[in-house]
Amino acid sequence: MNLRLQISILLIGFILLTSILKMVQKTKLELKYSILWIVSSVMFIIIAAFPVIPDWFANLIGIIEPANAVFLVLILFELGINLNLTITVSKQTNKVKNMAQYIALMENQNREKS
Repeated sequence: MNLRLQISILLIGFILLTSILKMVQKTKLELKYSILWIVSSVMFIIIAAFPVIPDWFANLIGIIEPANAVFLVLILFELGINLNLTITVSKQTNKVKNMAQYIALMENQNREKS
């Protein structure tokens, strides 16, 4: 792996990790949503610290350039994060719909009583 790329990935990993931890500390981000981001930033740092891992992984899956293997792993990880957040949004949407229906029923009952 190119030294410049290695340093860039290392910096991005540390910046991302410190940003996520500060957001959790200031309660701008809940811990359960930050875990995947923390793992992602730690993966950045591990990949930068041990450039043999991308070489090994690239050879394993048949990618010529290890940098492309790094980007593939990161893209897959980000897809996992997006899937996790989509599931959370779907659950919240269902809860809001159920609450709106419950409120409508309660209002209807109140109108019938009065």
